Amino acid sequence: MIKLFRNIRQNLLSEGKTGKYMKYAIGEIILVVIGILIALAINNWNEARKNRVKEKDILFEIAETLEVNAKTLDSSIFWGNRFIKERQNYLKSVREKKPYNDTMQQGFQRMNLGFSRTALSKSGYEMLKISGFDLLQSKSLKKEILNLFEVTYPNLELRENDNRLNIILENVQLYYWQNFMDTDSGKFPINYEQLLNDNYFYELINAYLERETLLRNWKTETFDENNRVLQLINDELKN
Repeated sequence: MIKLFRNIRQNLLSEGKTGKYMKYAIGEIILVVIGILIALAINNWNEARKNRVKEKDILFEIAETLEVNAKTLDSSIFWGNRFIKERQNYLKSVREKKPYNDTMQQGFQRMNLGFSRTALSKSGYEMLKISGFDLLQSKSLKKEILNLFEVTYPNLELRENDNRLNIILENVQLYYWQNFMDTDSGKFPINYEQLLNDNYFYELINAYLERETLLRNWKTETFDENNRVLQLINDELKN
């Protein structure tokens, strides 16, 4: 093709057709420019297509991460609710000064267990960080994902590691060590009547209950936010 254009230009010059030569040369330049623009457009389209495929792959990985975290949070909330119920029952028994029975023993056994904490995955998000946030076409979705992993998750972790929780737990466990004995069926209060009238233990368990309830509420908020962002990602993957 280039050789053909060169021969045409040479023939026009040899025939002295300068005007036609100039017009032809301009036309040839325009054709070359158009060819370059088309090539660039095709290249850009290919790059955009590749980026879209990569974006969807990463969004799929993030969606899987959020599904795992939803299960983790759901399980933690479930056990949190169970422990809250048991502590509420214990406080009710103390307030009403119910007589001791063997069914209370299992409740006493779990009364001094630690707070239920969560370990949330960030694997899909780490892939996004490596690939670059500009890969995401939707600015609003990018903002939602950033907020979930950089604000919502860290806030829950910070609250779960609040030193006040550890202090309450240490005091509860110390009280148990001093006032309970271990049996084959669980922990047994050394002096149940004294326990019923011990305001300190009542306040201790009540403080434990309040913190566990707060943790459960924070986990529920994180669970709802996690699932909201998951739905946004799934909607984007359908496009």
